[in-house]
Amino acid sequence: MSNKIKILERIIFWLVFACLMFTILFSIYMAITLPPYSVDPYEGKSKADYILAAVMSISAILVLFAPSILERKLKIKIPSLMTIFFILFLFASAYLGELRNYYYKLPFWDNLLHFFSSMMMGALSFSIINGFNQYRITKLSPLYVAIFSFSFAMTIGAVWEIIEFTMDGIAGLNSQKYATETGTLLVGREALEDTMFDILINTAGAIVMSTIGYISLKHKKSFITKLLAIKKPISQNKIYTYKVESLEIKQFIIKNIKLKINKKLKINKIYSSNKQNSQSLNKKDNQHPKEVTTR
Repeated sequence: MSNKIKILERIIFWLVFACLMFTILFSIYMAITLPPYSVDPYEGKSKADYILAAVMSISAILVLFAPSILERKLKIKIPSLMTIFFILFLFASAYLGELRNYYYKLPFWDNLLHFFSSMMMGALSFSIINGFNQYRITKLSPLYVAIFSFSFAMTIGAVWEIIEFTMDGIAGLNSQKYATETGTLLVGREALEDTMFDILINTAGAIVMSTIGYISLKHKKSFITKLLAIKKPISQNKIYTYKVESLEIKQFIIKNIKLKINKKLKINKIYSSNKQNSQSLNKKDNQHPKEVTTR
């Protein structure tokens, strides 16, 4: 069953990679050919929308390789189920959301993605704590882990809103949806609704995941264990090598200790023999004192 999931993960990975590459190329082409201050008559997207789609897709491709890089660098095993959720999230965000215009076609699409992203960040925080426990760095209570998970997910959500705000200000994009699909600027409370709803949805997702994690750790349930990254087991060759090296080191230490002990014993023996010789000479001198001659 695990091999089938692994194969499914690779298939989904390359399909999403192909879709993101198509999004980048098509968005760049449309951004170049579309006249300024005009809208695509077929999709209703402006030049800024296509630039945003290209930027988001490039970022998604870079992030797409993050799980495999983390597995190699940190020597951990990320479950295929977690990786599949992560890849599908990038597909739904960059391809369906930006290129296929699902953010405008489906009003709940953005909220749905923010909810699942905050849950994924919560699962990631549980993986971090799980790694600490595996390496025996620390042992934290379930309540503390749940609070850390909630705080971690909320922090990532806040950082993402800052990134969106920065991109909108520098490149003139509409990632925070402060304008309508046709480019009309929203005013007052309506301009803040997208950002504030994102924060509220992130909060809801973080609460749900931290609660699930707390129950899982407190009552030793397996609700969240299938989504956690685990430390890779050491191969038999490495175990054998480690044992051999440990045995050699142990023998080397014992040999050095024996040499030091023998050396110390020899020194003590020589010292004691010299001491005995000197004592015997002193006794002889005392028994036969030297004659003192006077003139």
